[in-house]
Amino acid sequence: NVKTSVAQDATAFSVTDTLVDVLEFAGTSSAKLNGQALDASQIKVEGQTITLTLTEEQVKANGGQAVELTF
Repeated sequence: NVKTSVAQDATAFSVTDTLVDVLEFAGTSSAKLNGQALDASQIKVEGQTITLTLTEEQVKANGGQAVELTF
């Protein structure tokens, strides 16, 4: 899990985590913004790196709100 919050007054926001080589992503990933589930299409897994990217509208409307990426 990665927990953070959206920066105030931002127009772009993403969360990235890279696993060490001995670990691998297993199962599904999900994300929440202010407790509400986000669309899975906003999560990308490339090799050992997972990235959640919020839309500009989500960022502007949710400054200071909690973001959680689960994998």
